[in-house]
Amino acid sequence: MPGKLVIAATFSVRVGSRRVRFEISPAASHGGPEDAYRVRIDRRWHDLDGKPLFLRRPELAALLADYALGGISEPAPAPEIPCPSRVTVEVWMDGFPCWLGAWTASPPILAHDGQWMVAVSYGGKVEFLPVKNVRIITKNRRNDG
Repeated sequence: MPGKLVIAATFSVRVGSRRVRFEISPAASHGGPEDAYRVRIDRRWHDLDGKPLFLRRPELAALLADYALGGISEPAPAPEIPCPSRVTVEVWMDGFPCWLGAWTASPPILAHDGQWMVAVSYGGKVEFLPVKNVRIITKNRRNDG
């Protein structure tokens, strides 16, 4: 009779409206390496072609991230806007778009909605604006030539 199943951790990940249950068992209990784990997903062993699959921490983290973030796309790379930089920003005044001179007050940050934002200083205030509304000033317009 096999020994009692040893579960080191149990947790669930909610993916959309579906909850996925994970159970992690030390691989040594299943004839695997000491520094690895065997994983059950919704009460079924996560195996490779019917053979026990043993995962180390990085592989386990990748598996969990795939389940949890599978439907979320990778964010775009951070835009190249150094801080401080002279920029123009699009702001709306009286229902019309205006481009004003400004300075960046932070490097770009990734907002919770997946948009890159940058803090800019203009008109006596500092405000976070979407990077798509910020243009770096590269040349002096009077001396382009």
